[in-house]
Amino acid sequence: LREFDAGLDPADRLTVLVPAELDGLDAGSLQLQHAGEWRIVPGQPPVSATLPPTQHAVALRHAGPEAAGLEYFRAALGAWQASDPKRWTIDDRLIGAQVDAATNWLVWLGPELPPELLGWVRDGGRLLRIEEGAQAGRVVWRDAGGTPLARDESIGRGHLIRLLHPPTPERLPALLDAGFPDRLRRLFEGETRAPTRALATAVQAQRGANAGIAPKTPLDTPLLILIALVFLAERLLATRRRSSS
Repeated sequence: LREFDAGLDPADRLTVLVPAELDGLDAGSLQLQHAGEWRIVPGQPPVSATLPPTQHAVALRHAGPEAAGLEYFRAALGAWQASDPKRWTIDDRLIGAQVDAATNWLVWLGPELPPELLGWVRDGGRLLRIEEGAQAGRVVWRDAGGTPLARDESIGRGHLIRLLHPPTPERLPALLDAGFPDRLRRLFEGETRAPTRALATAVQAQRGANAGIAPKTPLDTPLLILIALVFLAERLLATRRRSSS
């Protein structure tokens, strides 16, 4: 649409017909050079453009009922599953139980990772473990005071997420927050792309004076001054010639 708008005559007006919901958007605002009308008509984006929710197999491994933080992680995973049972499969077992190859995410509440789990991460798995004071990876979660709470390190095609404090309410008060399940999910999901779908009323095109138009170059003003000086010099020379004659 931006390219079409840029190719129109300056006197033209645009009428844009759009469905109530748009797909294929980018992150930029829609600024157009021409005034026009944004008209919403009946219709929907193609059904094929709507992708089904991604299904996740999540594993939780721990040393038993007394494992620090177990109740909070169980509650968080339970909240995920309760919100959409068809999307989430939870495998909650003791350390030593095999992690299925189809597992996407793993919460590890145990000691050092076995080599095979590091290999699983390199192959594309996402694993969260407790590692107090870890420095590897980038900070992906801070508390309200700016203190780092979690780091994410890319390993092969996967990610190793480290919580930097023991999972107890005294050391990690965020465990008690109602938003902890969502925070935990975002840690696993990592950075997400900007949405490509939105209501047409929310992304209505706006007329921008500078949309698609090259800005004036810094030479414009100096060039005008130079022309004025040349004109003035010519007038002075002409005056001198008349005086001499």
